[in-house]
Amino acid sequence: MIYSEFPQAFVAATGLGLRYLKWKSVSTDPNPVLPYCLYLLNPSDDVQADDGHYLQIANVQFEFYSNKQDSASRSKIEAFFDANDISWSFEGDTYLDTELMEMAVYQIQLFK
Repeated sequence: MIYSEFPQAFVAATGLGLRYLKWKSVSTDPNPVLPYCLYLLNPSDDVQADDGHYLQIANVQFEFYSNKQDSASRSKIEAFFDANDISWSFEGDTYLDTELMEMAVYQIQLFK
């Protein structure tokens, strides 16, 4: 999947809220309702050939936040990745004490 198409396609397919880097990107954004997702860019894995970029690959950290173990939403997320041929790996769960919520982290790769 192409990076620029990812956000809209993800929201349409899963119904989950999604923002880049942080939820409040503008002052009019409401506080997020759990569950929701964030994504951010990590260093790329571009393929070089013939003295230039042959293929641009975006490494994306995808974070899913919920107030409880939510296997139904996580299944939707993983099914979306699989249905769109998105390479992904599950990196683990973390409980955020200060926020009173859980975070599940995935690493995915998208074409730029």
